Amino acid sequence: MKKPIIIFDFDGTIVDSLDVVTEIFEHLSGQIKNLDDPEIDKLRHLPLNEVAKRLDVPFWKVPYLVLYRRKLMSQRISEIKPFPGMANLIKSLHGEGYTLLIVSSNSLRNVSSFLKIHELRQYFYRVYGNVGIFNKAQALRKLIRKNRLSLEDCIYVADETRDIKACKTTGIRCVAVNWGFADPTLLAELKPYGFVTTPNELKQLIVNDNNKVVGA
Repeated sequence: MKKPIIIFDFDGTIVDSLDVVTEIFEHLSGQIKNLDDPEIDKLRHLPLNEVAKRLDVPFWKVPYLVLYRRKLMSQRISEIKPFPGMANLIKSLHGEGYTLLIVSSNSLRNVSSFLKIHELRQYFYRVYGNVGIFNKAQALRKLIRKNRLSLEDCIYVADETRDIKACKTTGIRCVAVNWGFADPTLLAELKPYGFVTTPNELKQLIVNDNNKVVGA
């Protein structure tokens, strides 16, 4: 039996871009480095649409938010690091024969630059950027069709509530990680296929899933 296809989100899943996200919130709220840790923590407990409301950001500004994030990421790409253990996890999964992809609303240029800097590009079969800004479910369906994949063969690894909801809509198993921007409590409440707190837990979940399929 073939191994599951592992699809990774990028920001908050592979890379630690919390500082960039915080800077965006500060920028949109009209404050300069003025959101303290308690305020940031409150924002983490809210879905993205509620974050926008809390910061008085109108819906029509959301595309601007995405473009501003890409610009900041591009400017600071050399400073941004993978979450501890993620680079080793990616190398290990690839070495054991898992097919890895990235799907991100960040720009393909930013994702590719990051992977090149950290010598990770060769471990991914395909990398997609500029997708799923407004409709993650539609983006995932398109990716599945384009690569001729089966829903039951895929596991999507991500850190946002919208990712879990999109996966439930499309029928893809979603594993939520607790080290991204979204509050872990919110993620767990949505009952994803899996919920992990470390890259090692993620590796074990993927291996166990594969063993269940092989033993079926």
